[in-house]
Amino acid sequence: MIRINVKSIIIHARGTMSATDTLQHRSNAVTLAPSWLNHAEKNFIRFLARAVGDQVLIFTKVPVNNVLEHVPLFAEYPHYDFDTEVFDFVLCRMSDLAVVCVLSLDARKIPQQKHALADNALPSLCEDANIPYLEIPASCGYEIITLRQLLTPYIKR
Repeated sequence: MIRINVKSIIIHARGTMSATDTLQHRSNAVTLAPSWLNHAEKNFIRFLARAVGDQVLIFTKVPVNNVLEHVPLFAEYPHYDFDTEVFDFVLCRMSDLAVVCVLSLDARKIPQQKHALADNALPSLCEDANIPYLEIPASCGYEIITLRQLLTPYIKR
């Protein structure tokens, strides 16, 4: 089961008043982040989208707890906070949003961002949940045909 938490952006029609109108009067109270994806992730998603076409939906930075619910193995990693961990990419079937596979781009493995246990925990947790977990090496470019061949067995399941 996948639950996606989406942050709402309120768009006002001309003349509509609400509690968020006060934000418009303060300069720089809220600004749009340049991107929630780093350079390697932006590069990869362009190739990934071409490789999977319209066969699946691609979700980025999906919290682990939105894909895996109350997994007993979480207790085996007491020093790691799975509430803050995210899957880099989650591919879901168009028809029912069932998780097809999880992709990890190795460029995210920055010591300040990840605890060492996560490198072993996430593949193990996905294996227990019967969700394919694929690690993709970061690269300047990707062969679309190679990505398609890698992902097709999971997409066609």
